[in-house]
Amino acid sequence: MQGTLSLGKEVVQTLTRFLGDSIPMNARRSLMPLQEDKITEVVKMSLLCRDLDLCQEGMHKFVNEYVTVQAKGMENLLNALLNGFNSDVYELRLKHTLDSIRLMLKEDNGDNNDENIWINIVKKISGKFQEMTLSCAEGHLQVDRNKMDKKLTQKFILATVIVEMKYLNKLCYERHLCVKRYDCTISLNSILEHLKITDEAKARTFIKFVYEALYDTPFYNYLSETTAHEFQVVLNDMAYSDSVPTKELLSAVQKIIAARLQFITTNTDEKLSHDSLLLHAILTDLDNIYSKKSNPFAEFLNYFFTWVSNEESVNISKHIRDIIEDIGKYLKLVSNELLDKLTGEVRAFLEMTVDSD
Repeated sequence: MQGTLSLGKEVVQTLTRFLGDSIPMNARRSLMPLQEDKITEVVKMSLLCRDLDLCQEGMHKFVNEYVTVQAKGMENLLNALLNGFNSDVYELRLKHTLDSIRLMLKEDNGDNNDENIWINIVKKISGKFQEMTLSCAEGHLQVDRNKMDKKLTQKFILATVIVEMKYLNKLCYERHLCVKRYDCTISLNSILEHLKITDEAKARTFIKFVYEALYDTPFYNYLSETTAHEFQVVLNDMAYSDSVPTKELLSAVQKIIAARLQFITTNTDEKLSHDSLLLHAILTDLDNIYSKKSNPFAEFLNYFFTWVSNEESVNISKHIRDIIEDIGKYLKLVSNELLDKLTGEVRAFLEMTVDSD
């Protein structure tokens, strides 16, 4: 497993390593650097929230702080990981990204009644910084990002996710703007809880049907050839190899998801490995995407519970294909920023877990 961090104080400690020593250790305090510098000034001068009703009641301060922390974090990370990185180039790209964020905020300005609008904004901004940082690295290294060192990509995505999680928590405990539905997390946790107590053959059968269903989707097109192959090998082994402890592997994933549920409900300071943190971020994205849809997985879960209880009349293969197809169709309705962000995180997670060499 990767190095561990938590969603409380240790997140801030990790941010300190990424962003410099100016990050306060108190998880409830501002993450804004204590001294203003060029990046802080560039963000201020971009007037992200000018004349926007969306940014009333102090939300302009929240936006400026969040964007500044993301911007400084990515600059420091690029300087630390790329020899001879040109900060002037970064500033130019940052200004372009700030223009894009300003335009996004203007487009969202009419959605004041959407209770998830600020959660979406935090996530879209995170996605924009992921894209900007990868573009900076791509330009500096003169290499296509698909051929870039995957560990670099993982660090960039992890850094933005850490800041994003911090500011989602800040939104929730300071502004009471929280994700209120967790259908994806709860449904996946329930499926895995049932699979880990069923017999090994049944668990393998379920994975086999998932393995087969994914071939009929564009899922693997979003992964590198190596990662796609490695993931297929993992699923194949879990489905067909007697030497692979399928239930044990599913149980390990379920523990990560259970930790997310505990954090959601109790705000406890749960330690997560880096791959677990990415899974947490992915599920946060999916929960947010599905938050407006009531009980989106209820029908599938009913079929699944019947099947897992040894009712062989249920054609679970068909229902797995149907739900995967439905998820694919629903994700096509999501904004490009959120979908690109989710895709990048899924890819990084799989590279970290099944293609880690």
